[in-house]
Amino acid sequence: MDKMYHRIQLARLALFLSMASLAAVFLTPVVLTSILAPAAILLAIISKGQEDRMSSRARRACVLAGIALVLNLVVIILSFSQLALIMADPVRRRQFDELLYSSYGYRLEDILAPYRQLLGL
Repeated sequence: MDKMYHRIQLARLALFLSMASLAAVFLTPVVLTSILAPAAILLAIISKGQEDRMSSRARRACVLAGIALVLNLVVIILSFSQLALIMADPVRRRQFDELLYSSYGYRLEDILAPYRQLLGL
């Protein structure tokens, strides 16, 4: 009885974390989703215990966490593709540079300088 209760609680927590990771894709992409979704999958797998199959909550948690990870990857790819487009077009780059400077006080070159040194560019 006690082990079954803990497995149910782990499955509930996994489902909650997977829903939170799905919401985090839209609120705080990249970082929070990269932490919550794998944690949800891990807890869903642990909740299985010695049984042959996962509970329906644990399966839903795995599916939702997988969707969150895929959406997070799409956000990352789109962000880098937009950055590549900005870097290629001088007009867009100047506009983006002005926006960065007015918002944060940094220029794009200031942000990219450490990475250029790291890559040897």
